Amino acid sequence: MSKNLRTGFQILVPAAAIATLLVGVSACNSDSPTASSASRSVPVVAANRAEDALYDLDGDGHLSKEEKAAKKAAKEAEKRAFDDLIKDWKAYKDAIKKGNIRAELLRCEPEKREITAKLIGPKGGKIDIGRHELIIPAGALSENVLITGTVLSGTVAEVEFEPHGLQFQRPVQLNMNYSHCIVPQGYSQGIVYLDNGFKILESRPSFDDDELREVSAWLDHFSGYAIATGRTAE
Repeated sequence: MSKNLRTGFQILVPAAAIATLLVGVSACNSDSPTASSASRSVPVVAANRAEDALYDLDGDGHLSKEEKAAKKAAKEAEKRAFDDLIKDWKAYKDAIKKGNIRAELLRCEPEKREITAKLIGPKGGKIDIGRHELIIPAGALSENVLITGTVLSGTVAEVEFEPHGLQFQRPVQLNMNYSHCIVPQGYSQGIVYLDNGFKILESRPSFDDDELREVSAWLDHFSGYAIATGRTAE
């Protein structure tokens, strides 16, 4: 899926706070070529236990009746927030069809939060984060680093990477898929760099493959990245 990137996308768009939902963690080691379906169940169990720990206020390792009620209420609130995102998305789609909106910030069908972690070393490797992927070439890292990518829930295609501020000795390639997004006519896509407050700091030179509905950019450090649109034709 790797491709040569070309410069041609410069855009600054308004920031938007995005609601997030935690639904699971998948992790694998770079020494393992492919994780089996059986091995994937282990991180899910660990994630469930970690989530229970958030509500285990007395730290006894078990959820009391009150703690279970608090967890249930939080889950219901998360579901309502996600349902609101879906309603907003449907309203936006209708507005686009009627020609009422020509947005510069790419709007996408909401997805639930997804976290992926993988140990990457000097030999490089690839990590899939939901529908997106990060390709780290050999020589980009001098030692093994646990790379974590998080797809944030909301109506913007956004991925956050950790450890924050990690610098690469060679550029790494981020491919972001926007097949679940609406692209207004006359626009192309680019990857933008966000700070923790969802402020756009800069746009990355990007290559937009409209047939694959995928946009790619070279990165030299870790932060939050999102897809934005820029007008290419009037």
